[in-house]
Amino acid sequence: MDIFKKRGSIFFLLLLFLNLGATGTNRILEGQTAKPAFNHLGDLVYVYKNAEKKISLETLKPQTEEPSEKTVFLEESAFSPVIKRDRSGKLWIVWEEWEYNQSILLLGQLKEDVVISSRKITEEEGFNFSPDLSFDVNDNPWIVWINYKAAQYRIFVHEVISEKTWVMDTEIFSSACSPRVIVDLNNNVWIFWSGKGGGEEEIFCRAFDYFSWSPLYKINQSNKYPHVNPSVAVDQKGFIWLVWSGYDGQDYEIYFSYWNQEKWSEEIKITDNSQKNDVFPSVSVISNSIPIVSWAQSFGGQCHIKIKFLENNTWSKEIDVFPGEAHINFPIMIVEGEKIGIIWQSEYEVKSEVFYFNQLREKESFGFVTADTQIIINPDLDESRYIGYGDSITYGYINKNPTPEKGYVPRLKAILIKMFGEAEVVNEGNPGEITQGGLGRIESLIQNLNSRYLLLMEGTNDVFFMEISMDTAAFNLKEMVKKCMEFGVFPAISTIPPRPDWMWDREFYRYRIFYLNNKIQELAQDYLIPLVNMFDAFYFYPEDKGGWRSLFSDNVHPDEKGYQLMAEEWFDVIQNFPFPPTIFQVKRISNEILFYREVFNHITWQDNPKIQDKSTVYGYKIYRKKVSLENSQFELITTVYNDLSFFDKNIVPSEKYVYVISTLRKDNVEGPCSGERKDH
Repeated sequence: MDIFKKRGSIFFLLLLFLNLGATGTNRILEGQTAKPAFNHLGDLVYVYKNAEKKISLETLKPQTEEPSEKTVFLEESAFSPVIKRDRSGKLWIVWEEWEYNQSILLLGQLKEDVVISSRKITEEEGFNFSPDLSFDVNDNPWIVWINYKAAQYRIFVHEVISEKTWVMDTEIFSSACSPRVIVDLNNNVWIFWSGKGGGEEEIFCRAFDYFSWSPLYKINQSNKYPHVNPSVAVDQKGFIWLVWSGYDGQDYEIYFSYWNQEKWSEEIKITDNSQKNDVFPSVSVISNSIPIVSWAQSFGGQCHIKIKFLENNTWSKEIDVFPGEAHINFPIMIVEGEKIGIIWQSEYEVKSEVFYFNQLREKESFGFVTADTQIIINPDLDESRYIGYGDSITYGYINKNPTPEKGYVPRLKAILIKMFGEAEVVNEGNPGEITQGGLGRIESLIQNLNSRYLLLMEGTNDVFFMEISMDTAAFNLKEMVKKCMEFGVFPAISTIPPRPDWMWDREFYRYRIFYLNNKIQELAQDYLIPLVNMFDAFYFYPEDKGGWRSLFSDNVHPDEKGYQLMAEEWFDVIQNFPFPPTIFQVKRISNEILFYREVFNHITWQDNPKIQDKSTVYGYKIYRKKVSLENSQFELITTVYNDLSFFDKNIVPSEKYVYVISTLRKDNVEGPCSGERKDH
């Protein structure tokens, strides 16, 4: 077996040895949006956008010491290259070229590092993006992509040899993502994508038999939660294997279905990992007969690449092929015989591995042992602790370098200490993270940190990746908010700021930012939580002070002035949080009136001194339970207005009670509950 090259860490090599035993070949490059293939020699090749913003071609030869890298001679406006090999061994590349108000797709063959026979594929106006490529039995290329124009998403399919183009019937969809194309053994062309109709995103497909297109198939069963990121492969029997990631009410899991040349099977969940997020699946077929699935799994702030394969009608255990890392986005797996190549995005790096199927057969799965879910009682949380939660903007990057000591978190802490006294702001920014990653780690984090408040700003990285719709990004943010509330953590949420780079100059990306920010504002209204409009704070920064672009150190991260503005915007909202009342007391009172004995509880409290503007307070909600009941069984007994006391006369004298109380703002935002008080 080949031996892994150095990654700069003996510990890392040890982890790889523990997971796969014998090893393969690996590579780390600075860049983004990589897509792989095996060439006719069996080498892993992939194209990606390198650090100089040029499209590069990387060849990873298992039998040599050093990989080779060449720049593909494309325009700097080229993006999102996809590389595929046809049956004759030729490599093809399709890519996007972006202009100010439109983008087009081009196709060419790769000969060494030169694109030959290139041609323009798209004629449609608007933005054409997310291409995928496949070949029929005669090696004729077929291309599928998404077109966005006038707030409408459409899916186009193009046969290169005939120059015919079809548009899928997508009028019912408000968004579409991740189109995939594959040709089966009968030379039928299949198109798959995720789209949002009446509910959340779902998985759809249509097939073309060279005479007509089939009706629209819906693969998943329910549209209550998102089903996203389809991946598809065909085996030697003509079965089509389809996998995707779907939310099950708690987290994302991996689902699959197959076409047996007559009908689609019902969806089957192949993972069931409580508190773990399973996303970005990729499917292929080992030796043309064994379906194999890879995906990214996140838990507790760490991501792994997992694999399962289906043999003798039984799915294997989960196999950990790449150990924990801060985040792993969009792993793509390809197979050549029994050779497996995986490539993925990790912040600003492209990483890859090559290994063999027999290494997987011999290994049992590795993974985390998940503790039982703990119910965190709200009153026990630390009233002076805040969590800054998000990506690299939360963590604190300046000029693309980690500089957390200059980010908004320490600046906000200084303001809170000055205004409130004791305060702690925990930095839980995860550079490069997308919302699915944030959703994957938030539950274990809020259980461990015991913080009363969480400041959520995430989604900037989602805007960049066409595989993620803004509807699903918004859904992930909503689930983060729900998990906070479930564990008694009070969340505030922020819109994402503008970005002074090439994306902002393109209408399509601006639309994605605007759309997501609108969804974030709707989320704050729906769940009645505080909102920081960070976008407006940046975008309307006075021109006489330099304007909004002066607040950035690079293409996405603020400079020190920008981080100071963020800290001040967060504090402006925090100072009017509906903090729980203080000096909260409950006293049992018994009055003897002639032959009648009156028993009641007298409840008193004071406004929290942290609330800067008392005029924002609308009232107070009082909750009660019997001492013998669980903490989850508090019930609302009244809402008190214009008073700081209440007489609870609806009690059983022989029972003992526990009370908590919360503050209600005039905009109906209800704060976290106070500490518990028993009657005595």
